[in-house]
Amino acid sequence: MPSDDIISSMEKKAEEQISAIRKNCQEAVDSINREMNEAVHQIQEQWERKLKEAMDSMDKTGKDESLMVYRNITMERQSAIIRNAWDMVESQLKDLRKKPMYREIIEKSVKYAVSVLGNNCTVYGSEDDRELIASSGKGFTFTPDRNVLGGIRAASKDDKLTLDMTTRGILNERKEDFEEMLMGREGA
Repeated sequence: MPSDDIISSMEKKAEEQISAIRKNCQEAVDSINREMNEAVHQIQEQWERKLKEAMDSMDKTGKDESLMVYRNITMERQSAIIRNAWDMVESQLKDLRKKPMYREIIEKSVKYAVSVLGNNCTVYGSEDDRELIASSGKGFTFTPDRNVLGGIRAASKDDKLTLDMTTRGILNERKEDFEEMLMGREGA
């Protein structure tokens, strides 16, 4: 089999694995979004009540002062929503390890890492995931890493290439999009 065909086959397989990992991550995000809707609604109602109380008490003050109070309350509300949402996301990430799809995510991540980084790569993961990672394939060395709370991080044998497929890495990669989505839904 010519080397171009091998490379093409590896690239196709890698893309399929990336797609599956993205799908699993999107399902987790969708689940989090559903659970957050109620919490966001409750926070929004609370801040709307505070805003109304502030506006009622400021009827005697000037418009500029009222507008400043409104902006401050709006910014506080947005910050509270984002903090609450991230707390919920982090809680969901901790629970992700208990779900059946976590095994599939780890297996696909390890196989993808080996296919991209080559045999003898190093896969870093939580000590709690040692057996799961070890059973996910061959061609790599497992090294425990306290900083990996879920998912894996991998490096080529020469440490020139690395992949961050940790739950924290994926979350940080999507953080800005997630906050924009929240603010768009919030109407702020």
